[in-house]
Amino acid sequence: MGLMAALRPGITGAQRQMYGPPDNAGVGLFFTKSIAKASREYFAIASGDSAFRLRRVLHREVFGLYADPRRDRHDLYNNLPPWKGTVVAVDIGVKKVRSFEATMTAIRGAIAAERPSRKKPRVKFV
Repeated sequence: MGLMAALRPGITGAQRQMYGPPDNAGVGLFFTKSIAKASREYFAIASGDSAFRLRRVLHREVFGLYADPRRDRHDLYNNLPPWKGTVVAVDIGVKKVRSFEATMTAIRGAIAAERPSRKKPRVKFV
């Protein structure tokens, strides 16, 4: 699985198993990237022979949070010398750009926009 896929919500996370949490949505990397972006700072991840770096959001720039990391201003590096493991670097800005509640609402909105709608099963009792 590539880095771009791992940054999407719902891709990684614990597998469903006997003792695995059923609500583990695999949004940790997405949340971390989104918090860095919302505070207008950097996020980077390197694993295997690839690396992803989220570019800082400029203060005059209007931005949104996207489930698809390809929509973010970023740098993607491939064919690097192999790295056994994964490293994540995050800068979280201290200047208040938006409230915590607004940031969490935006993150949840981006996740909901990505999640495919599911039809509720029609149950007919006779």
